[in-house]
Amino acid sequence: MAPADDPRYVVGIMMDAPHRAADGSPGSSAAPLFHNIASWLLQRHNVPLSADPGARLTLQAT
Repeated sequence: MAPADDPRYVVGIMMDAPHRAADGSPGSSAAPLFHNIASWLLQRHNVPLSADPGARLTLQAT
Protein backbone atom coordinates (compact mmCIF):
# COMPACT_ATOMS: atom_id res chain seq x y z
CA MET A 1 0.00 0.00 0.00
CA ALA A 2 1.24 3.48 -0.71
CA PRO A 3 1.65 6.00 0.70
CA ALA A 4 1.94 4.34 4.09
CA ASP A 5 0.41 7.19 6.11
CA ASP A 6 -2.65 7.61 3.86
CA PRO A 7 -2.98 4.58 1.54
CA ARG A 8 -4.37 5.32 -1.93
CA TYR A 9 -2.89 2.47 -3.96
CA VAL A 10 -2.17 -1.23 -3.57
CA VAL A 11 0.64 -2.81 -5.58
CA GLY A 12 0.76 -6.60 -5.78
CA ILE A 13 3.80 -8.41 -7.13
CA MET A 14 3.57 -11.96 -8.50
CA MET A 15 6.70 -13.46 -10.00
CA ASP A 16 7.25 -16.72 -11.85
CA ALA A 17 10.56 -18.27 -10.72
CA PRO A 18 12.05 -15.20 -8.96
CA HIS A 19 15.67 -15.01 -7.88
CA ARG A 20 15.72 -16.11 -4.25
CA ALA A 21 17.86 -14.79 -1.40
CA ALA A 22 20.05 -17.08 0.72
CA ASP A 23 17.12 -17.58 3.14
CA GLY A 24 14.86 -18.71 0.28
CA SER A 25 12.68 -15.60 0.18
CA PRO A 26 11.97 -13.85 -3.13
CA GLY A 27 12.19 -10.40 -1.53
CA SER A 28 15.46 -9.56 -3.26
CA SER A 29 13.54 -9.63 -6.56
CA ALA A 30 10.15 -8.32 -5.45
CA ALA A 31 11.25 -5.38 -3.28
CA PRO A 32 13.06 -3.41 -6.02
CA LEU A 33 10.18 -4.06 -8.40
CA PHE A 34 7.66 -2.76 -5.84
CA HIS A 35 9.85 0.30 -5.27
CA ASN A 36 10.00 1.12 -8.99
CA ILE A 37 6.27 0.68 -9.56
CA ALA A 38 5.19 2.54 -6.40
CA SER A 39 7.62 5.41 -7.07
CA TRP A 40 6.34 5.83 -10.61
CA LEU A 41 2.71 5.66 -9.48
CA LEU A 42 3.13 8.23 -6.70
CA GLN A 43 5.07 10.63 -8.94
CA ARG A 44 2.60 10.21 -11.81
CA HIS A 45 -0.33 11.15 -9.57
CA ASN A 46 1.55 13.91 -7.69
CA VAL A 47 1.16 12.24 -4.29
CA PRO A 48 3.22 14.30 -1.80
CA LEU A 49 5.94 12.77 0.33
CA SER A 50 5.02 12.00 3.93
CA ALA A 51 5.57 14.99 6.20
CA ASP A 52 7.05 12.78 8.94
CA PRO A 53 8.97 9.74 7.72
CA GLY A 54 9.02 8.32 11.26
CA ALA A 55 11.90 6.99 13.29
CA ARG A 56 14.78 5.21 11.57
CA LEU A 57 14.77 1.48 12.13
CA THR A 58 17.82 -0.71 12.44
CA LEU A 59 17.17 -4.07 10.84
CA GLN A 60 19.11 -7.16 11.74
CA ALA A 61 19.09 -10.50 9.93
CA THR A 62 19.30 -13.69 11.96
